[in-house]
Amino acid sequence: MPYLQAFIHEVLRYCSIAPQSVPHTVMEDTEFEGYTIPKNSIVLFIIYTLLMDKEKWGDPENFRPERFLSETGQLAVDKAHFAPFSLGGRSCVGKHLAKQELYISWNFDTAV
Repeated sequence: MPYLQAFIHEVLRYCSIAPQSVPHTVMEDTEFEGYTIPKNSIVLFIIYTLLMDKEKWGDPENFRPERFLSETGQLAVDKAHFAPFSLGGRSCVGKHLAKQELYISWNFDTAV
């Protein structure tokens, strides 16, 4: 089943339904890549830019499930660059249900 899992991951990367996360507030002055983000600033995590980054994915506009497989054919996900449901404590509350539903629905539909 690793290829099916890789296929689902590529679907989530390629067809993200949420291009950005919910707004977050910076709790303290923060330095990020040479920029100072003042306390109480509102920031948005743009999911689309992460999932379509040419430096990470090489050819993000092409649908290739193989990018989520290791050389041995096992599922290999770089969690630092794959966050279709956002990150941290405010990530999508339905992400586990959505992943299970994708997996179960795909298996059921192809088995019938």
